Amino acid sequence: MKCSELNKLEKLGGLKPIAGEKGLNREIRWIYFADSLESVQSICSPENWIDGNELYVLTHSGILNDVKTVVQLMRSANNAKAAGFVIDEMYIKPEYKECADSLGMPLFELPRSIRSIDLSQVVCTAIIEEKNAEISIEKLFIQLLHSDDLSEESAVGSAEMYGISLDQGFRVALFETTDFEEFLKRHKIVDRGRITQIMKQYLRKVRESFESACDMKIMSATENNSIIALLPTKELTAERIAGIIHRFKNENVLYSDISFNVSVGCAYSSVGSIKRSYSEARRIRRLAGIIGNEDGVLFFEDAGLYMLIFSSDNTDYMRSYLNRMLGKLMDYDKGGNTELTKTLEVYIESNGNGTETAEKLFIHRNTLHYRIEKIEQLTGYDLNSYETLSNLIMAFKIKKYFEQ
Repeated sequence: MKCSELNKLEKLGGLKPIAGEKGLNREIRWIYFADSLESVQSICSPENWIDGNELYVLTHSGILNDVKTVVQLMRSANNAKAAGFVIDEMYIKPEYKECADSLGMPLFELPRSIRSIDLSQVVCTAIIEEKNAEISIEKLFIQLLHSDDLSEESAVGSAEMYGISLDQGFRVALFETTDFEEFLKRHKIVDRGRITQIMKQYLRKVRESFESACDMKIMSATENNSIIALLPTKELTAERIAGIIHRFKNENVLYSDISFNVSVGCAYSSVGSIKRSYSEARRIRRLAGIIGNEDGVLFFEDAGLYMLIFSSDNTDYMRSYLNRMLGKLMDYDKGGNTELTKTLEVYIESNGNGTETAEKLFIHRNTLHYRIEKIEQLTGYDLNSYETLSNLIMAFKIKKYFEQ
């Protein structure tokens, strides 16, 4: 539930934001009544009492009349990722508005017509209902991705109950963290609940990014530290999807040191094909680094010839091809501690440009000339042959595939 939705709830129509409107998209996870002595005493360490995304409520005159304390509490709560503040209308101070605006943290004025108990019950009930709906939608989505028993009619009907239309074309996008374990180590995060919360926060951000772009609810889920989203193709072309992903990756408002690679399956018109699009997204997720996709977003249809090879389950054939094309060089390098394989790879990547290859390898042109002659001698390859180079390019792609 977002802060912007508060005054849309029954009995809360009089609850209006009076400052910090830039933060109205902040998520509310729960309500925290900060009128107790422990709240004031924990100003410098609010993380001891909250987990993030709580809506602070202040009604105690003894606290609200202490401007310095309240402003300090607002700042520390904001640092702990609080959702916003609700303050009794009798005690609103200009300093509180100024602080909320400077932080971009929503500040709501609580009128006397709304009782604190109503605020608590209405908001908490709405949050619970929303969470239950999200859980049900996620479970349905997981079924669509993995189950063979769910009928299309049943899936469409279940989705409609939550305001999601499956009567259109879709494709599946898979967001996979590239350095999540390192992120957890850097921040010393070991609690499974906290890890789950982080992924759920990212899930909401991904979902909100696409829902805002297509103006409709979409299905999404987390699975094995990855995020999966079902994207409508009518509202979201491949170009728009790529643009949204790029913006999300660049803005990354949660943690700047978590990065994602995104793989996207093909578009299909039936619910039964959602599973196929997901399978395609999973199959190409390892190819971004192999193909040289710099922005970390790869569509199945763009994988071209590589996908024809890597979609094969015959890894024995792939290894055989790799050994046939590069086996002699790799064995020679192991036996003599040389770098002929690496030299050939860089030479091909440099389009046969000797100067560029030598510079990348930090060697003299004469040394490169010797190595190229040695490579041709060992393999019998003509490195001026287009067919030979094409086969070698594919061999190096397969080599990277198995090294990942």
